[in-house]
Formats: sequence, C-alpha cells, structure tokens
Amino acid sequence: MSNLDGILRVVGLPDLHAGKIPVGLAVETRNIIYPHIIGNDIGCGITLFNFY
Repeated sequence: MSNLDGILRVVGLPDLHAGKIPVGLAVETRNIIYPHIIGNDIGCGITLFNFY
C-alpha cells in the first residue's frame, strides 16, 4: 500500500488482517482517491470505549 502514488501514511488498526486489500487500516493520501482501498467489509469495525 505504501508504494502507491500519493500515499502519505498507512496505519494498521487492531482489526488488521490480510486480504486482496488489507482490512483494518487507515490511509492518508494526497491528490488521489483509491476507491478499492475501502475493501469489501465496509461497516466492519472496532469500537473505542473510555471508562472513567
């Protein structure tokens, strides 16, 4: 992913797992949009809770 044109940063999240396009990552780009990075499990995610 980091070798694609316009990619500034790639961050792996706790649910990161391999696939055709890795699932569980956030990608920062400049001047380009890669629709295929969204992947096939959009809506699958993680939740962050803050307990005091």
